[in-house]
Amino acid sequence: MSIELVLERMWQDYLLLNPEAQRVVDTLLAEGESIVNDHIALRTFNVGVVALEECAKPFLAMGYEEKDEYFFEAKKLRAKHYEFKADPSTPKIFISELLVDEFSSDFQDIVNSLVSHISAHQVQQTDFFHSGRPWNVSLSQHETLLEESDYGAWMAAIGYRLITSLFLLTI
Repeated sequence: MSIELVLERMWQDYLLLNPEAQRVVDTLLAEGESIVNDHIALRTFNVGVVALEECAKPFLAMGYEEKDEYFFEAKKLRAKHYEFKADPSTPKIFISELLVDEFSSDFQDIVNSLVSHISAHQVQQTDFFHSGRPWNVSLSQHETLLEESDYGAWMAAIGYRLITSLFLLTI
């Protein structure tokens, strides 16, 4: 599958949860603006089959290459960004992972339980980052995660989806 099709499918999935995003893009285009999709952001946990490096493999196979690594100590996050070798105008991909092992044992138990529903095969599919939430999460679990990390609670509630796509107006 081409990277263009993968990105389009992620965008269509994003619009299911954020339909106003398309209205914004349409309005800007109608006003004659030129828009470039600079980058997309994806989230995961640093746990087994969904660790950042595992999630990056399908993008690397499509022609992306790793560029930089980032640490956000206060949020307990690590991230990497990737750029498409063949065409620099293709959106960059940022993948961040929550450092689950830096949280309480209750937090870790919940995340490990959620991630246990995902196989390595699923993560390697090009549709993984628009597959949504592959688990059920209880209100109690969500609240426990939220007490320690809004990122962890977001992941539990939303799952594997595009979280943002940054569009830039060209001048």
